[in-house]
Amino acid sequence: MSLPAAISSVKVVEAVGKHTGTVIFLHGLGDQGTSFVPMAHMLGRQFPNLKFILPSAKSIPITMNSGYKMPGWFDVPTLDNLTTNSKRIDDEPGLMKSVTSLEQLIAQEVKNAQIPEESIVIGGFSQGSVISILTGITTTKKLGGVVALSGWVPLNHKIAEIASPHAKDLAVFWGHGTDDQVVKFSFGMKSIELLQSVPQINLPLLPAGQSYGKPGLTFRKYDGMPHSLAAEEIDDLTAWLQGITFDVWTASHRKGLANGESSGTGSTMGHQTFPSANQVMSYHSPRARLSRMTRED
Repeated sequence: MSLPAAISSVKVVEAVGKHTGTVIFLHGLGDQGTSFVPMAHMLGRQFPNLKFILPSAKSIPITMNSGYKMPGWFDVPTLDNLTTNSKRIDDEPGLMKSVTSLEQLIAQEVKNAQIPEESIVIGGFSQGSVISILTGITTTKKLGGVVALSGWVPLNHKIAEIASPHAKDLAVFWGHGTDDQVVKFSFGMKSIELLQSVPQINLPLLPAGQSYGKPGLTFRKYDGMPHSLAAEEIDDLTAWLQGITFDVWTASHRKGLANGESSGTGSTMGHQTFPSANQVMSYHSPRARLSRMTRED
C-alpha cells in the first residue's frame, strides 16, 4: 500500500472473522498509530468482522512547541480560542493535506479490500479527531460514521462553504471530558453547537438514551476526565458501533450468507464489561493505560 503524503507508517489490525467493515483511527499530537492497538483489540473482540487501520503522522514543526518536530496532522500555533478564531490560527494547508491523506486511505480500502464506503468508519483522538470530523464534513464519500474524541471542529469560519452534501447524513460519536486541560470542554461544546446550527450540516442531537442514529450526533461528556480516554467512553463507543454494524455491516454480512459464503466467526456481539472509568488513557502515553483497560483473555 502506497503511503499518502501526511502519513509515515500504517499499523493494521486485521479482522478476526470475515472482513466486512473497517475503522480508520488517527492518533493525537506527538503520538503514533500503534498506541491504539490495544483499543483495536478490545473493540475487535466485540466486532470480529472489523479491520482497524492505525496510521502514524509524519513529524512536522509545531509552533506552540517552539517549532519542535513531532508527529502531527497539522501545525498548532496555540490551544486558545480554537473554535472562535480559526481564520487566524488554523493551519488550513496542513489540515487539508491530512484530510486528503485520510481520503486516500479510504479509497485504497475500497479498491483493495472491496469494502464499500458505507462500511468504513473514520475517527481519532484530539488532533486525529479534528482531521476525522473535517473529512466527514467535506468528503464526497458516503461513510458509515465519524468518531471524534476530545477534539474540535476546525475552519469554523468557512465550514458552511466547504461542507459536502453528505454532511447532513453523518452519524457522529463525540466524546469529551469535562476536565480536559488541552482541548477545553467548552471547545467541544461549541463544536457540537456548530454541527447542529450550520444549515449545510444541521445534525440532530440524539437524546441521552439513544446510542446511534443516522443522521445523528451522539454526544457524551465524561465528568472529571482530562485529555484522555476512559473505559466508560469505550463502552459508549461500542454501543454506537453496534448501531452502525446492524445498520450497514450486518446487512452486507447477511447478503454474503445468502450467496453461500462462510460466516467466519460470525457477527454475534455479546456485551463486554470494561474496568471502571477512572482507568484513563494518558494523552502522551496511551498504550500503557489502554493495555490495562484490556480484559485478559
